[in-house]
Amino acid sequence: MRLISIILGTTVFVLMALAVIYFWGLGQVHPKYDHAFFKQSPPWIVVPRSFTEEISTHAEDIIWVEVYQDSHKTLVVDKVDSQMNLAEVLTALKGRRIILNIDSNTEDLDRQLAEFLPVYLDSTPILLQSDFDVVLRATKESLANLPFGSSQSDRLRLNAFAGMAPWSGGLLPATPFRGDVFITPLKWRAVPLINKVVAQEVHRRQKYLILGPLINQDELQQAQSLGADGYFTKEMSLLGSLHSLTVAH
Repeated sequence: MRLISIILGTTVFVLMALAVIYFWGLGQVHPKYDHAFFKQSPPWIVVPRSFTEEISTHAEDIIWVEVYQDSHKTLVVDKVDSQMNLAEVLTALKGRRIILNIDSNTEDLDRQLAEFLPVYLDSTPILLQSDFDVVLRATKESLANLPFGSSQSDRLRLNAFAGMAPWSGGLLPATPFRGDVFITPLKWRAVPLINKVVAQEVHRRQKYLILGPLINQDELQQAQSLGADGYFTKEMSLLGSLHSLTVAH
């Protein structure tokens, strides 16, 4: 009997502690970030830089640019096109909304980005994205006014916290996330990275949600059902459906 009382008492204590954390999270204030990148209302279409015809005919599209640091410490775009450095690309795309996806994680990369990017920010709305959490955290310290996306650690963390309590959403309200846009594929190695509960939490914090890359109509419909603000695709075949979606709004 005493053992049962101890178990019940411990369970009640743990549930109370989890509830305190949950309501503390709900009490946090998340002001909406007012930045030129977000001036155009969703839904947004996000396409890779290689979609030159689409980019030239749809000025409202957001352009996804893969960025690497080569062996000479130069910031370049696309591994297969290392002759074109990032400076040339940003000059060519001046005035367009751009997501820079940083695919390198090297020493002093954050310092290089902090020194390189400011000259372009007055004329070009840029959002910084990377799967590497350390890149986003370190660069945010130097470029605090730049909008930031989400790392793989952010995605896994939100999903983990969602299951940490015996109620819908778990401890999601208390989950740390310092980005401005939650950018994620629908799944990673067949593991779902986003669901309705996580999507609702992102919007509760007045953050934006960009899903992709989407590969087919089923994934597009799933992204719509999750309330995506932006749709990222590398499939030309989806552009017609995406443009119909934006016209409908």
